[in-house]
Amino acid sequence: MRLERNGSHLVPDTEDWISYAVRDTGFHFQLDKRVPGTMEMLAPVLLDLVDLHGWSVPNMDFFIVHAGGPRILDDLCHFLDLPPEMFRYSRATLTERGNIASSVVFDALARLFDDGGAAESAQGLIAGFGPGITAEVAVGSWAKDDLRAEVGHDLDGLELTAGVALSG
Repeated sequence: MRLERNGSHLVPDTEDWISYAVRDTGFHFQLDKRVPGTMEMLAPVLLDLVDLHGWSVPNMDFFIVHAGGPRILDDLCHFLDLPPEMFRYSRATLTERGNIASSVVFDALARLFDDGGAAESAQGLIAGFGPGITAEVAVGSWAKDDLRAEVGHDLDGLELTAGVALSG
């Protein structure tokens, strides 16, 4: 996938909504009761980045999202007016592995690869949500094997061509 635009967004006054308590048993999440409603605030951020890139969310081909649970994906379907199938790789990761933090993105991408990938130049979005409440979002086009030669290595390379800070 060739990353063509990315952005970050912090929802004001939400810094304490998700936090970690470090104990002898490891990191423990502490969630504010308002966290489940955050997609109503963050869906417009995704829409704005896609629009800024000249694309349209309903016309996009795939979505890879790190979500802490299925409600986030359900809410994205609702607020972005997308069918649940658009989040199938992220949902499969949550179902089979649980919330594995930001590595959900890599697992969901691996599922897309294992499924044969997307069509050449397919439009996609990758997003992660976390403490802050923050959103990290990237949009880009699917690139087949020829990208490996272009970036000069054997990985399914990522090329960042533009970045933008998203403000509320």
